[in-house]
Amino acid sequence: MFRLTKANVTLVLLRAPQRGREVPMISPPKRAVAYPDREVDCQEAMEPGFQAIVDCMIEAGWARGEVLRSLRRLIAADNMTQKENAKLEADLAIARAMLRAGR
Repeated sequence: MFRLTKANVTLVLLRAPQRGREVPMISPPKRAVAYPDREVDCQEAMEPGFQAIVDCMIEAGWARGEVLRSLRRLIAADNMTQKENAKLEADLAIARAMLRAGR
């Protein structure tokens, strides 16, 4: 389970891994604009939370391969949802424009 706050983003797991590791706060980007290693920094910021999720899933009885395949499927589903939402927003914008134009 996770909790988002405006000041910072904290990943809070109900069952921490048995190793007793805490999940640190997620580091923000070094700059607000694009920079050469921004994706690398994002990956590094995500790593502790990602590893904690994987560890908790394994501790719960899931195999590592199952967890990683499921994460890939979740990412693919999110990408599809984002594309569908963008298409829907574009269709709605066209419909609104047509209504304003009196069509």
